[in-house]
Amino acid sequence: RNEILKDISAFANHYSNNDKYIIIGVIEKNGQADSFENIDRLIDESKYQQLIKSNIEPEINFDYKTFPYKSYNLAYFRIFNNNNRPYLIKKNIKNPINDKIDFKTGDGFIRSRSSTKKMTRADFDKIYESKYAAKDRKSDILISSYSKYSDDEILSKIGIKYLDIAIENISNKSI
Repeated sequence: RNEILKDISAFANHYSNNDKYIIIGVIEKNGQADSFENIDRLIDESKYQQLIKSNIEPEINFDYKTFPYKSYNLAYFRIFNNNNRPYLIKKNIKNPINDKIDFKTGDGFIRSRSSTKKMTRADFDKIYESKYAAKDRKSDILISSYSKYSDDEILSKIGIKYLDIAIENISNKSI
């Protein structure tokens, strides 16, 4: 239970905005897939949703599904659209076996190559640098202008024109 919290938060904290996957049912040996274990019964996704939501903030988007592979039925967590890093542990989480605290409030984990590690200051710096970097949004705006003679009779007679400018957001993000 606690390991899945750590792993999902670590994948969500990874710098890539691509979907990330945790495959369930793969038995590794020396860091390589060695064999497979059939997932006969999938735990209800809502239980994982509740576990993650009650222990990690902000909320993490993920799916938990099964898929066939060769003669096996495996499962996966797909972690996606998580651009609100960092994802941190909300409260102290105890180990159910020895009652010691596994994770403290504010702990953060990140995936680094093939392992999961506790986040360091450098990881937070990199997340915030990326999060708040100024992005060039010029291509998100369409500016159109036109000039016309006024509808006002007096202004029209003396040749006064007006300038109208339309600014349109052509992206799906607010400006």
